[in-house]
Amino acid sequence: MLIPLAILLVSYLVQTPRYALADDYIQDLFVSGRFLGEGSALMPYTLAPVSIPLSLLYALFPGAPWYAILLSILIVVSFAVAYCALFSLRLPRVTWSFSLIFLLFCNVLVTWYLTYTIVAFVATAAGLMLVIPRAAFGEPVGPRASDVAAVLLVAIGFSLRPESGMATFIVFSPFVVWMLVKNRSASAILRAVVMVATIAACYGIGQMAYLLTPGWEGYPAYLDAGRRVLDYPEATYEELAVVAPELSENDVAMMYDWNFSDTDIFNTELFERMAPAVRAYDVSNLGLGNLSQTYLAFAGIVVVCAIAVVYACSRAFDASGRALLAAVAAMGVVDFLVVLLRDRPRLHVVIPMIAVSFFALLIAARAQREPRGVHARRPHHSSRPQHPALGNAAIIVFAIGCLAVAGAFNLRYVVPMQRQRTMSLEENISSYLAEHPNELCIFLGTQGGLMGSDAFSYASWEYPSNALFVAGWEARTAPWGDFMREWELEEGDLLQQLPQRGNMSAVMLESDVDTMLQYLREHVDEGVQVELVEDLGSGVITSTHTCVYRFSIG
Repeated sequence: MLIPLAILLVSYLVQTPRYALADDYIQDLFVSGRFLGEGSALMPYTLAPVSIPLSLLYALFPGAPWYAILLSILIVVSFAVAYCALFSLRLPRVTWSFSLIFLLFCNVLVTWYLTYTIVAFVATAAGLMLVIPRAAFGEPVGPRASDVAAVLLVAIGFSLRPESGMATFIVFSPFVVWMLVKNRSASAILRAVVMVATIAACYGIGQMAYLLTPGWEGYPAYLDAGRRVLDYPEATYEELAVVAPELSENDVAMMYDWNFSDTDIFNTELFERMAPAVRAYDVSNLGLGNLSQTYLAFAGIVVVCAIAVVYACSRAFDASGRALLAAVAAMGVVDFLVVLLRDRPRLHVVIPMIAVSFFALLIAARAQREPRGVHARRPHHSSRPQHPALGNAAIIVFAIGCLAVAGAFNLRYVVPMQRQRTMSLEENISSYLAEHPNELCIFLGTQGGLMGSDAFSYASWEYPSNALFVAGWEARTAPWGDFMREWELEEGDLLQQLPQRGNMSAVMLESDVDTMLQYLREHVDEGVQVELVEDLGSGVITSTHTCVYRFSIG
């Protein structure tokens, strides 16, 4: 527990923690009851078994950063479980040292790149790491405290982000086969059943909570249908026109800019019709997106396979142990290939996939043929290395390599997040909102300009009463509906009301204004005009300026 805690504290002291994704800021706003100034016990991407207890904590102790605290605690606990697993292994000194260095490396990256998606991966994996050793390798025993902790971690991890939880279960699936072949005890099978029942219960409770909560009833179907279109590589206009001929080429551009809040047009039925036209999993999707992150995913495949090979080369494993290592590595590779074939090699997916694959290999490394004795908690040195100097040099080189990669990662991804706190964009936006309290400002993918706060102080940030964030699936949530009624807006055609109401403006990137203008001319009036009201400046991610625009019918 001390190692991951020390890493977290030092990291937070040196670099103020910021959420890596805008989704985390939105999640934080929802669960704390601040999104659009409306209370909500549900969250867009996290299920009720986590969101409801968190919302109660916010209600009892308002102002405390419970969401950030939860993510931080889960990082510490999850990696504490991983360190305990490593310290219990009997491996050659060099192999064990490599493992420790790589585990520290994963720990640092996960701590720096703070997001619920990554935490969901490692928390679910930690829960499985607690239960699998006893189910797959241990003697038949009754329930233990570690089993309760495992259920809790799996429930929290899966509920935090179900997609992350399922991907983690895939990596750990070979242990089920091992258990059925090697350790078919009733207690082992019961533990496996409990794990599956836990995620099934969490998913069922989460879906029922959406369906039974006023304002959220249509959200699950809307989210599922929309993701089958927008979470995959972009389809061409010609491909979509076959199944959705009513859309113009500009409508498709609006959708892929995530400006689809007009649910009279972009509704569940439309997304369901478009889904078959999208190339979900295809070799042609490789490399369509960010090439550097695609290379990172391939590097992840190499790393996972290399670790499995290094472990398997140890004389401690027989054929069945090596088969387990190979199977775990293979399922890790399957996870990576699925991500690559759908062109989703994002950092918040690739980083945790490397980590949980390594976690699974640490557990698979327990399948050793030597009996475990009183020294099982220490690295295994059954034979003196023939070339200790060479081994030491390899360890040093590997450590330097990990430090170099971590440093490059920090400079490329973490430092820019820190710089956002010093930019004037957030101050300019806040000033404009304060100076125009009766003007409803629609933020079209630019809400990140108001998300410069660190993860812990964000809990005290007050959501502006005249701001509406548009760039996701919030249009089918209860807070959205309540906000629409307060401002006397129609829910189904929000954007189309921009030129029809004098108290509405759009806060958007200057590069997107032509697409919005064309959208309004196609759906409202050919005479719609646009006026630049104020230039708010640029941010860290892009040099394109964020501006306030007002639309009118000329």
